[in-house]
Amino acid sequence: MSKLITQSNENSAQTLFVQGNEALRNGDYSKAITLYAKVVAQNSDFPKYLATNLSIARGKYRLSREEVLKTNVGVCGWDLAHNAAGRVYTLASLYDNFAHAEIIGSIFPCHGRDIWEPIRDTSIAKHVFIVEDESKFIEQAIEFVAERPYDILHLSKPRIANIFFGILYKLIWGAKVLIDIDDEELAFVDAETPLSIDNYINQYGKLPELRNLHGKDWTRLAVGLIHMFDGRTVANHALQQRYGGQIVCHARNEAYFQHSPQQRQAIRTRFGIAPDTKVILFLGTPRSHKGLVETAQAIARLNRRDIVFAIVGDFPDESLKAQLQAITGVNYIFIGNKPITDVPEIISIGDVCVLLQEFQSTAARFQTPAKLSDALASGLPVLATVTPALADAFKAGALLPINQDNLAEQLTRVLDNEDTAQSLCQNEFDFFRRELSFAANVPRLSQVVKKNENKPLSTDVDALDRYIFDELFSTYRRFTRAKT
Repeated sequence: MSKLITQSNENSAQTLFVQGNEALRNGDYSKAITLYAKVVAQNSDFPKYLATNLSIARGKYRLSREEVLKTNVGVCGWDLAHNAAGRVYTLASLYDNFAHAEIIGSIFPCHGRDIWEPIRDTSIAKHVFIVEDESKFIEQAIEFVAERPYDILHLSKPRIANIFFGILYKLIWGAKVLIDIDDEELAFVDAETPLSIDNYINQYGKLPELRNLHGKDWTRLAVGLIHMFDGRTVANHALQQRYGGQIVCHARNEAYFQHSPQQRQAIRTRFGIAPDTKVILFLGTPRSHKGLVETAQAIARLNRRDIVFAIVGDFPDESLKAQLQAITGVNYIFIGNKPITDVPEIISIGDVCVLLQEFQSTAARFQTPAKLSDALASGLPVLATVTPALADAFKAGALLPINQDNLAEQLTRVLDNEDTAQSLCQNEFDFFRRELSFAANVPRLSQVVKKNENKPLSTDVDALDRYIFDELFSTYRRFTRAKT
């Protein structure tokens, strides 16, 4: 049976190859590229001259795109089912100010089977596929990429699924590929250093099998491949010092954060919050390392009936919610995930925002919480742990430093001292406008695009083709055939 399937695939590949050649002769370069890419996706040997013909079609297609009035941009998320999709949405929203942007990527069922709820119904177009079988990821990705040409692909996070997307968009469409780093991804897989393809193959004789794509080996390889693309953006100075690139912050559109006291009270009334109640706000994905338990314990020590701890976001682990509810002396309001477009309204219920992080955590040291931008845009006083990623905000006086020991004291200081709160809010507004607004970050992103406008591919096109075919795809063709 396997021989019959292989023969059928080879016949289909030849038919697609012939059709691609006809499209190339007729000047329909986009169609030719799509057909050639589908040949690659077939689990068969590649027809002769495929790489050459694809290179010709790609070159002519790129020439045809030089005179377009608006650049097509795809912002790619390696897994759009969880909160990592928030950064994807931010980048796409920034691009929409000077290009046509869409969101693309994959979804791994271990994180859900739909796009992350807060961005799901936003107006930016989204295209995804679900990875049902990781061993078929490359074939699935090729089919996906073949149908969706972009002039620029911006990868959000150096994860291997994204690296594959970036390589494919270079190979198939000749796209400019940028990569964005907003976290230290190695920290999430308990690794300290990246890996190179050559070193891995020298040690093990071949690349890892296509499984556990979010795991340690593949993530180390992904971080080791960030140099092969055309440009780099990072979310903060700490990441810039480690990886270079242009800083593009977790920006927020300042036009959306305009609230009057009347609007604020109307929203608080909707959630049953009395006018004299002080709301300590957490907005984001509630996880154990984000200091929620410690914040609740600090609130309990204050022993004040006028304080409510509002937690906005779905709990991935319900045991954390139970642990919070077991702390006596804390009044909670739990609000589930809300559309990202509703954040300016939701955040206005708060009186103070707490971002208590684990300083010893590598992930925390390099992470700028995305919800910090929302809080600062809203003029909400923010208490935060001092980390390298937040150093510039602390230097500007936009944040009040806290740790587990002084949190209760600092909360009292902000809630009960109007001068302290107002001074903090003014510094926040100035810092937000200067660093975190769309007005500040759209030009930064545009500069990255223009800076690399005439930059040649980081690797020679033919060499890149050989790298793709020989080191990636052919490896898995041989592996698949060996299994059958």
